[in-house]
Amino acid sequence: MKQVFSAVFVVLMSMLGVHAQAANDSAELTRLLNEFLAGASHNDASIHDRFWADELVYTGSGGRRRNKSQVMQDVRSAPAPKPGDPATTYTAEDVRIQQYGDTAIVAFRLVGTTARESSAQVANFFNTGTFLKRAGKWQVVAWQATRIPRPAADDEKDVLQTEASFQRALLKADAALMGTLTDETFVWTHSTGMKQTRKQLLEEIESGRLRYAKLEDRDRIVNVYGDSAVVRGISPRQQVNHNPFDAYYTLTFVNQSTGWKVVAFHTSRPEAPQLNAAARQEVITQIVNGSRTTSPTTVVLSGKGDKLKLAEQLAKDTGRKLQRVDLDAVVSKYIGETEKNLNKLFANAKASEVVLFFDEADALFGKRSHVKDAHDRYANLEVGYLLQRMESFKGLTILALNIEDDNTKRFLRRFRYTLEVP
Repeated sequence: MKQVFSAVFVVLMSMLGVHAQAANDSAELTRLLNEFLAGASHNDASIHDRFWADELVYTGSGGRRRNKSQVMQDVRSAPAPKPGDPATTYTAEDVRIQQYGDTAIVAFRLVGTTARESSAQVANFFNTGTFLKRAGKWQVVAWQATRIPRPAADDEKDVLQTEASFQRALLKADAALMGTLTDETFVWTHSTGMKQTRKQLLEEIESGRLRYAKLEDRDRIVNVYGDSAVVRGISPRQQVNHNPFDAYYTLTFVNQSTGWKVVAFHTSRPEAPQLNAAARQEVITQIVNGSRTTSPTTVVLSGKGDKLKLAEQLAKDTGRKLQRVDLDAVVSKYIGETEKNLNKLFANAKASEVVLFFDEADALFGKRSHVKDAHDRYANLEVGYLLQRMESFKGLTILALNIEDDNTKRFLRRFRYTLEVP
């Protein structure tokens, strides 16, 4: 009987010892967790190195499984934050700790709060970590994260806030803000077919080449599909020294740990309507009146009729001479020479106040193609540069060509005036 009592006593004392240890270690484990989350909010590699055990198995909310070396590589390769970048703070809520000797299970709700402009986006995850105590030191050997679904209305609200910030960054030419809103893989596909990377967009904003006098949006429709979202809308806009137009746009977002980011932007323009005789004359009157100001005015003449005759009449109505451009003399096979020739052409046209007429422009526009090699890429750059100069030239520019294929039609939607010459 005494032996039985002694055995029971030993078991009870052992259980009490475990619970006493659990009470003490719960405070230590909570401290370690909070210390880690504070360091993770600043991407502190030393905190990560101390927190994770060498044999770590980490399963992220997206299903990706990593070991410690892979986690540390991701932490150390992350770009350093720039001034103005959104800051994400991680905190733990509803912490539950169960300890079994030198092993402990820590389950909690991870709250990631990302501050962006005047709003904050909040993401919640269920996290469970398995801690192992060796030589008096606790480290994590296994980790599992699961994203907690949000109400659809909350996601839609955050997506629309990010979309509004994106449009505002374009209007204000705020490269720093644009950098925080776009993913590294971001691509803008313009109505011309030109593709612009994130780096190219930021450079264009910083240099002042991309500036908007007006940029609005309306008729927005948002659809959220888990961690992806699409916003469609119409944007009445006008670049500085350019003609106003309506852009039909589609923005694609992905939900990352730091909130929603834009990965793709596509803009297009509607087809120009066919004009009857009265409407056509009204457009010609608008062209003439607009070209008498300092605003850039570009006209596309298409069809099989006498485009030169109409160009001469437009120039006469504006009180200016018509200068016919010989594209064979402008376009060069040497890289950089075409741009130089165009700069000289437009500078002389500005000084002499003439109307520029690019006749048989198919010779240049026919070079546009899908990029297969460096020659195709450069040919597209030449066309893009010519269009850019025409849109910024403070005078009347007339472009004559035959619009036969759908690609060319979509390409020329950037111009407000397109006249068919029967």
